Amino acid sequence: MNPHAIPDEVIFNLCTTVLPGFRKIMKNLEGVDHELSSHAFALHLMELGREQMSEVADPSEKDVELMTGYIESLDYDNAEKAFFTAFAGGCVLGLVIINELAREDFSRALRLIEDFTRKEF
Repeated sequence: MNPHAIPDEVIFNLCTTVLPGFRKIMKNLEGVDHELSSHAFALHLMELGREQMSEVADPSEKDVELMTGYIESLDYDNAEKAFFTAFAGGCVLGLVIINELAREDFSRALRLIEDFTRKEF
């Protein structure tokens, strides 16, 4: 682990901060009939979080591969939980892109997001 790793509470605070925005997004989409699969919708949410944090419109190929792999690993039995995990994961990826979080800490940050969602959802 990186000796200068971002503290756990920073990721938990980020999750707490972005949760109301996520809930607003989901509320605005209630009743909207879309033809996206759960995986595709989660990927869009992850992309939205990444872009909001980094302000970089187009992800690199490496980031697309990372996001796609992560989306495929999520458990969609609780869709809201999976969707929030994707959105918050995208926010953290945005922090990596702008060098606010070390890339080597990204996997750990994703695990912390999953810990947060187990408590919140």
